[in-house]
Amino acid sequence: MPGSVFRRAVRDATGITWEAWIAALQQAVDPSWSREEIKAHIGEYFQVTDEWAEWLAVMYGQLLGRIPVGVTKDGGVQIGVRKTVALEKEEVWGFLTSPQGLPLWLGDVSGFRLQKGYEFQSAEGITENLR
Repeated sequence: MPGSVFRRAVRDATGITWEAWIAALQQAVDPSWSREEIKAHIGEYFQVTDEWAEWLAVMYGQLLGRIPVGVTKDGGVQIGVRKTVALEKEEVWGFLTSPQGLPLWLGDVSGFRLQKGYEFQSAEGITENLR
């Protein structure tokens, strides 16, 4: 459920309280619509900015039982970052397992050995058994 900061921001930006938005959306939105369809409807029908149409669609979707992409079951958020580099896989693996590369993805792991069955725990709490 949205907190007080969101509720105040919605009211200030749209002139409508969150509770009034819920009532209006329950009447105007088909629960089978995608977030994109809900957003488009909110933007067109209620004449709010694209940003607020997105926020309202996401928050209303949560009331419908939808979980936004990246949100974990305990309410945390995960993000992913990807970068493509023009290197051979052996070169990349060599760097990732080097003293300079290990801290970038495992954290502070002293005495790390790249061998099957080796168990480690980083200072940051990452634990693993290499299989």
